[in-house]
Amino acid sequence: MTLHIVNGDSTAGTLRLSGIKGAVFSFAHALISGPAPGYIDRKTWRETRATHLSTLYGISLAECKRRLLQQEVALESFSQHEEVVMWFE
Repeated sequence: MTLHIVNGDSTAGTLRLSGIKGAVFSFAHALISGPAPGYIDRKTWRETRATHLSTLYGISLAECKRRLLQQEVALESFSQHEEVVMWFE
C-alpha cells in the first residue's frame, strides 16, 4: 500500500475524495514557527513543540501532545509501505 504524506487537512480531504488508493497522512505542523530544537530526545522535543503550539493556537496541551505523537508514529511507519508519496508545494 502507498503512504501519501500531505501538507494539511484540506489537502488530505481532497486526496481522499480523488479516488487515489493508499493511506493518507496529514502533516499539519509548520516547523518554521516557534522552537524546533535539535539534539534532544523525542519526548522533550514533543513537550517543547506542544507547549508552543497549544499557546499559539489555543489547543489543549494534551491534545497537542497527542497529535504530535500520532504524527511521529505515522512518519515512522513509512517502511511498512510499498511506496511513499509526498504532496507539498
